[in-house]
This record gives sequence, C-alpha cells and structure tokens, in this order.
Amino acid sequence: MHGRGVGRAARALSQTGSTAGKRTNNRTAEQEPSQGASRARSVSPMLSALPGRRVSTVVSDTKINEAGDVTDPGHIQYQTSEAERAREPELARAIGHSRRTDPHAPKVRRSKVSGYLPDGTPFRVNALKGPAIKAGDDKLIDPQSASRVIDHGEMTDDQLARMKAVQRQPIYPEYETSGADSSNCVHGHAEVARTVFDWDVHPERHARPQDLAEQMAGFRTEDSGEKPSDGN
Repeated sequence: MHGRGVGRAARALSQTGSTAGKRTNNRTAEQEPSQGASRARSVSPMLSALPGRRVSTVVSDTKINEAGDVTDPGHIQYQTSEAERAREPELARAIGHSRRTDPHAPKVRRSKVSGYLPDGTPFRVNALKGPAIKAGDDKLIDPQSASRVIDHGEMTDDQLARMKAVQRQPIYPEYETSGADSSNCVHGHAEVARTVFDWDVHPERHARPQDLAEQMAGFRTEDSGEKPSDGN
C-alpha cells in the first residue's frame, strides 16, 4: 500500500513521544457532476451523537441516481474532540484523504470508471486523480449535516501521538475518486484505522463511505487488532 511509510513514521513517533505503558490493547472525494436526475440512495440514521471528548468517524454518504451515475461521491474523515485537541494543541480538527485543489496543484487526470459496489449495485463515475493533501488539512464535514457519525471513544496518549504524526503528510501520495487504485477517502480512512488504532479494517475496492462506516461502527479506541465485538 502507498501509505506504509506513513504508518511506520506514526508508530516511531508514538513510541518516543508517549509515556511507556499508556498504550492500550492498543474535496473531499471529488468528481465532475454526472448528468441525469439525482436520486440519493437510502441514508441510515446517525449511528451516534458526536460527543465532547471522543474521536469520531464522520460521513457524508455517496449518492447515486437511478441510472447508476454517481452524483455525489461523499466523504469520510476522522474528527477529533475539543478535549483531545486540548491535550495535543497541534492536533487537527479533521483528518482525511482528499485531492489537492490549490492553485499550484498539478493538472488533474480524469477518467471514467465503472464497476460494482459491495452490494452488487453497478455504478459509473467521472473520476479525478491527482496529488493528495496533508491529512490534517482535510476540509471539515459539518457534524450537524453529516449522514452519520460514529463515536469511537477517547484516544489514548499513544493514539494521539500517532494521529498527530499521520496528519502531517498525505495518507497516500495520490487521491483517486472511485477506489480503483485503493487511494480514495475510504481507503485512506482505513489506513489511518490500521496505523493509529491497530484496527483490522479492509474495505472492498469500490466501498462507499457509508459501507466503511457500517464496517467500523463497533470499533472503539480501547480495542486493538480486533474486529468489533458486536459483529459489525
């Protein structure tokens, strides 16, 4: 995976920057607008409210119309709490994987990608590919308008140090909308889950943000290298 260097750097920093013994058992994805009437796929209710002291996964669902065209690719990111940022003042509010859109960014590469979602639904998307932003520069999804929010619990000192290391560079060198290269926001989110929390999460190639959210609904910061105990 492109992000292995990120994981190694984060782990090295956390080992030197955390107190021994405190480690527990352990935009935005973009595309050009598609033509045709838009019909959002069914949206699940909030998985939980956004608490004041906890790191959360925040999701804007992918939307697909009746013809199978992606009209909104959606996004997924981590959001840290005010209390966690007080413990680590340089910690970003949002950590995610997105494409650079600044005036000096290299020219974007465009392609048409088609395939199947994890539930077997066919889709088509006008995908964009280009260099990625630093993870800590990800644009914040408003929690009040998000499709779903997952409470993962309060980060340990070790996890905070790892997250702080991850945010300083892109999760992967490049971003691509569809997941064809395993380098969109979904795969970036899963890479951070493995790097920071040691969670065993591996989304399918074309998984949507909401698919990964359902997979991660049971993960908590006190878990390490395990799947959720509730079976999600």
